[in-house]
Amino acid sequence: MEHQLEPFVNAKEIEYRVNQLAREISDSFSDVQKKHDFRVLVTMRGAMVFASDLIRALWCEGIRSKLDFVNPAVYSDRDGSFEIDTKFISSQIVLVVDDILDSGRTLHKLVEECRGSCVTKTVVLIDKTDGRCDAHWEFKADYVGFSMEGNDWVVGYGMDFEEEYRSMPGISIVRRSQ
Repeated sequence: MEHQLEPFVNAKEIEYRVNQLAREISDSFSDVQKKHDFRVLVTMRGAMVFASDLIRALWCEGIRSKLDFVNPAVYSDRDGSFEIDTKFISSQIVLVVDDILDSGRTLHKLVEECRGSCVTKTVVLIDKTDGRCDAHWEFKADYVGFSMEGNDWVVGYGMDFEEEYRSMPGISIVRRSQ
């Protein structure tokens, strides 16, 4: 089965929105950030490009951050739970960065794992609003790049389909065809 790509967001729109998000985040933490370290926790692998651009934009807004990564697939066990080393988050501001908010399960669990931080906030590149059909995992990100209806697969800007398309500068929707 072949697939076609339908453009969703181009590179210029992404750049503009990432800079807006950095300003929003900076405005939210202007007083708190002076007293606490700022740590960015990135879910791998899809969010790596987004996080790279975001931390540079945060730098331009005056936020200096430390960076850590978590791969929920690596830390998962059969019940879908994972653990992260939380010793680094004590008394820090933690910004959890994810590529897509779908069911909310991963972000919900990551925020739970970051309970010892001073403040924990979340930012997602794409909020798939139709993905949260299970009320148990109802989750809302603090900062959202783009919202999308439907449950289509998206690629580009770090996100893949069968390990392809991660390096595309924009984001496209995968359409299956025969």
